[in-house]
Amino acid sequence: MISKKLTPPLRLFADQALLNHLPISHPARPRIEDALGSYRSGLIGQQNLAYFLDLTDLGKKARIFYDLHPEGFQMDTLILAPTFISIIECKNYSGTLIFTSENGQIIRCIGDRRDGFANPLLQVGRHRKLLKRWLAACGNPPLPIETDVVIASPSTIIENQARSRRVQNHVFHAEQAPHKLRAMMEKHSRDRDYSLILQKLKNNCSKTTSLPSPTS
Repeated sequence: MISKKLTPPLRLFADQALLNHLPISHPARPRIEDALGSYRSGLIGQQNLAYFLDLTDLGKKARIFYDLHPEGFQMDTLILAPTFISIIECKNYSGTLIFTSENGQIIRCIGDRRDGFANPLLQVGRHRKLLKRWLAACGNPPLPIETDVVIASPSTIIENQARSRRVQNHVFHAEQAPHKLRAMMEKHSRDRDYSLILQKLKNNCSKTTSLPSPTS
Protein backbone atom coordinates (compact mmCIF):
# COMPACT_ATOMS: atom_id res chain seq x y z
CA MET A 1 0.00 0.00 0.00
CA ILE A 2 1.32 3.44 -0.93
CA SER A 3 1.31 5.78 2.07
CA LYS A 4 3.22 8.67 0.49
CA LYS A 5 2.70 9.12 -3.23
CA LEU A 6 5.34 10.07 -5.73
CA THR A 7 4.99 13.71 -6.75
CA PRO A 8 7.20 16.00 -8.87
CA PRO A 9 9.72 17.93 -6.76
CA LEU A 10 8.88 21.57 -6.17
CA ARG A 11 12.31 22.52 -7.48
CA LEU A 12 11.29 21.20 -10.90
CA PHE A 13 8.37 23.65 -11.08
CA ALA A 14 10.51 26.48 -9.71
CA ASP A 15 13.24 25.97 -12.29
CA GLN A 16 10.70 25.71 -15.11
CA ALA A 17 9.02 28.93 -13.98
CA LEU A 18 12.40 30.65 -13.79
CA LEU A 19 13.33 29.55 -17.31
CA ASN A 20 10.03 30.89 -18.62
CA HIS A 21 11.05 34.36 -17.46
CA LEU A 22 14.74 34.33 -18.41
CA PRO A 23 15.93 35.68 -21.76
CA ILE A 24 17.38 33.08 -24.12
CA SER A 25 20.80 34.74 -23.87
CA HIS A 26 20.89 34.81 -20.06
CA PRO A 27 24.14 33.22 -18.77
CA ALA A 28 22.29 31.24 -16.08
CA ARG A 29 20.06 29.36 -18.54
CA PRO A 30 22.46 26.46 -19.31
CA ARG A 31 22.94 25.69 -15.61
CA ILE A 32 19.21 25.82 -14.87
CA GLU A 33 18.38 23.75 -17.97
CA ASP A 34 20.87 21.08 -16.86
CA ALA A 35 19.36 21.00 -13.37
CA LEU A 36 15.84 20.81 -14.78
CA GLY A 37 16.85 17.93 -17.04
CA SER A 38 18.27 16.06 -14.05
CA TYR A 39 15.07 16.54 -12.04
CA ARG A 40 12.93 15.35 -14.94
CA SER A 41 15.14 12.32 -15.55
CA GLY A 42 15.05 11.40 -11.87
CA LEU A 43 11.28 11.71 -11.74
CA ILE A 44 10.85 9.50 -14.81
CA GLY A 45 13.11 6.90 -13.21
CA GLN A 46 11.15 6.91 -9.97
CA GLN A 47 7.86 6.65 -11.88
CA ASN A 48 9.21 3.59 -13.66
CA LEU A 49 10.14 1.97 -10.35
CA ALA A 50 6.76 2.91 -8.85
CA TYR A 51 4.99 1.14 -11.71
CA PHE A 52 6.69 -2.15 -10.87
CA LEU A 53 6.27 -1.72 -7.11
CA ASP A 54 2.53 -1.31 -7.70
CA LEU A 55 2.60 -4.84 -9.16
CA THR A 56 4.22 -6.27 -6.04
CA ASP A 57 2.09 -7.95 -3.37
CA LEU A 58 3.79 -6.87 -0.14
CA GLY A 59 0.86 -7.74 2.09
CA LYS A 60 -1.67 -5.53 3.83
CA LYS A 61 0.71 -4.31 6.54
CA ALA A 62 3.51 -3.07 4.28
CA ARG A 63 3.73 0.61 3.36
CA ILE A 64 5.61 2.42 0.57
CA PHE A 65 6.84 6.00 0.91
CA TYR A 66 8.38 7.99 -1.94
CA ASP A 67 10.80 10.90 -1.64
CA LEU A 68 11.32 11.19 2.11
CA HIS A 69 13.68 13.82 3.51
CA PRO A 70 15.01 12.93 6.95
CA GLU A 71 17.43 15.45 8.39
CA GLY A 72 20.62 15.46 6.35
CA PHE A 73 19.66 13.07 3.53
CA GLN A 74 16.95 12.03 1.09
CA MET A 75 15.51 8.59 0.36
CA ASP A 76 13.92 7.86 -3.03
CA THR A 77 11.84 4.94 -1.78
CA LEU A 78 11.28 3.58 1.73
CA ILE A 79 9.33 0.35 2.27
CA LEU A 80 8.17 -0.58 5.76
CA ALA A 81 7.26 -4.25 6.09
CA PRO A 82 6.40 -6.06 9.34
CA THR A 83 9.79 -7.80 9.52
CA PHE A 84 12.17 -5.47 7.69
CA ILE A 85 12.77 -2.04 6.17
CA SER A 86 13.89 -1.54 2.57
CA ILE A 87 15.65 1.55 1.21
CA ILE A 88 15.79 1.79 -2.59
CA GLU A 89 17.91 4.33 -4.45
CA CYS A 90 16.69 4.79 -8.01
CA LYS A 91 19.01 5.92 -10.82
CA ASN A 92 17.85 6.78 -14.33
CA TYR A 93 21.19 6.35 -16.11
CA SER A 94 21.49 5.45 -19.78
CA GLY A 95 24.27 3.70 -21.66
CA THR A 96 26.56 1.20 -19.93
CA LEU A 97 27.32 1.42 -16.21
CA ILE A 98 30.63 -0.07 -15.18
CA PHE A 99 31.24 -1.03 -11.56
CA THR A 100 35.00 -1.39 -11.23
CA SER A 101 34.73 -2.02 -7.47
CA GLU A 102 32.15 -2.03 -4.69
CA ASN A 103 33.41 1.22 -3.21
CA GLY A 104 34.86 3.16 -6.15
CA GLN A 105 33.13 5.47 -8.58
CA ILE A 106 31.06 4.05 -11.39
CA ILE A 107 31.75 4.83 -15.04
CA ARG A 108 29.01 5.51 -17.57
CA CYS A 109 29.82 4.93 -21.23
CA ILE A 110 27.72 6.33 -24.06
CA GLY A 111 29.46 5.86 -27.39
CA ASP A 112 32.99 7.23 -27.00
CA ARG A 113 32.11 9.34 -23.97
CA ARG A 114 32.98 8.20 -20.45
CA ASP A 115 31.66 9.94 -17.32
CA GLY A 116 32.34 9.16 -13.68
CA PHE A 117 29.62 9.15 -11.01
CA ALA A 118 29.49 8.59 -7.28
CA ASN A 119 28.80 4.98 -6.37
CA PRO A 120 25.08 4.61 -5.53
CA LEU A 121 25.84 1.60 -3.33
CA LEU A 122 27.85 3.88 -1.05
CA GLN A 123 25.03 6.43 -1.15
CA VAL A 124 22.32 4.00 -0.10
CA GLY A 125 24.70 2.54 2.49
CA ARG A 126 25.02 6.00 4.07
CA HIS A 127 21.24 6.29 4.11
CA ARG A 128 21.05 2.99 5.98
CA LYS A 129 23.51 4.18 8.63
CA LEU A 130 21.68 7.48 9.08
CA LEU A 131 18.30 5.77 9.35
CA LYS A 132 19.68 3.28 11.89
CA ARG A 133 21.10 6.18 13.89
CA TRP A 134 17.73 7.95 13.83
CA LEU A 135 15.87 4.80 14.89
CA ALA A 136 18.32 4.20 17.76
CA ALA A 137 18.00 7.80 18.93
CA CYS A 138 14.24 7.25 19.13
CA GLY A 139 14.81 4.28 21.45
CA ASN A 140 14.05 1.54 18.94
CA PRO A 141 15.86 -1.81 18.81
CA PRO A 142 18.03 -2.62 15.77
CA LEU A 143 15.77 -3.35 12.81
CA PRO A 144 16.72 -5.28 9.64
CA ILE A 145 17.32 -2.72 6.88
CA GLU A 146 17.85 -3.85 3.28
CA THR A 147 19.46 -1.51 0.74
CA ASP A 148 19.31 -1.74 -3.04
CA VAL A 149 20.04 0.34 -6.14
CA VAL A 150 17.52 0.23 -8.97
CA ILE A 151 18.44 1.21 -12.53
CA ALA A 152 15.24 2.56 -14.07
CA SER A 153 15.89 2.07 -17.78
CA PRO A 154 15.73 -1.53 -19.04
CA SER A 155 18.11 -0.65 -21.89
CA THR A 156 20.91 0.38 -19.52
CA ILE A 157 23.65 -2.25 -19.29
CA ILE A 158 25.03 -3.03 -15.83
CA GLU A 159 28.62 -4.25 -16.13
CA ASN A 160 30.02 -5.82 -12.97
CA GLN A 161 33.75 -5.69 -13.75
CA ALA A 162 34.57 -6.13 -10.07
CA ARG A 163 32.66 -9.44 -10.05
CA SER A 164 31.22 -8.19 -6.79
CA ARG A 165 28.50 -10.24 -5.15
CA ARG A 166 27.12 -7.04 -3.68
CA VAL A 167 26.76 -5.45 -7.10
CA GLN A 168 25.28 -8.66 -8.49
CA ASN A 169 22.66 -8.94 -5.74
CA HIS A 170 21.86 -5.32 -4.97
CA VAL A 171 22.03 -3.45 -8.30
CA PHE A 172 19.24 -4.39 -10.68
CA HIS A 173 16.70 -3.05 -13.16
CA ALA A 174 13.32 -1.73 -12.06
CA GLU A 175 11.41 -4.64 -13.57
CA GLN A 176 13.27 -7.00 -11.20
CA ALA A 177 12.04 -5.13 -8.10
CA PRO A 178 8.96 -7.35 -7.49
CA HIS A 179 11.11 -10.51 -7.57
CA LYS A 180 13.74 -8.97 -5.28
CA LEU A 181 11.15 -7.80 -2.76
CA ARG A 182 9.47 -11.20 -2.68
CA ALA A 183 12.89 -12.71 -1.95
CA MET A 184 13.36 -10.23 0.92
CA MET A 185 9.98 -11.17 2.36
CA GLU A 186 10.94 -14.84 2.25
CA LYS A 187 14.35 -14.10 3.78
CA HIS A 188 12.77 -12.29 6.73
CA SER A 189 9.63 -14.42 7.03
CA ARG A 190 10.79 -15.99 10.30
CA ASP A 191 12.24 -12.83 11.79
CA ARG A 192 10.71 -10.93 14.68
CA ASP A 193 7.57 -9.00 13.84
CA TYR A 194 8.21 -5.28 14.39
CA SER A 195 4.69 -4.16 13.47
CA LEU A 196 4.13 -2.09 16.62
CA ILE A 197 7.44 -0.25 16.23
CA LEU A 198 6.99 0.26 12.49
CA GLN A 199 3.45 1.53 12.99
CA LYS A 200 4.83 4.54 14.87
CA LEU A 201 7.31 5.15 12.07
CA LYS A 202 4.55 4.79 9.47
CA ASN A 203 2.48 7.41 11.29
CA ASN A 204 5.43 9.81 11.32
CA CYS A 205 6.17 9.25 7.64
CA SER A 206 2.52 9.68 6.68
CA LYS A 207 2.29 13.09 8.32
CA THR A 208 5.27 14.74 6.70
CA THR A 209 7.86 14.42 3.96
CA SER A 210 10.59 14.44 6.62
CA LEU A 211 11.15 12.33 9.69
CA PRO A 212 10.89 14.34 12.89
CA SER A 213 13.90 14.69 15.15
CA PRO A 214 14.10 12.15 18.02
CA THR A 215 13.40 14.93 20.53
CA SER A 216 10.29 16.29 18.77
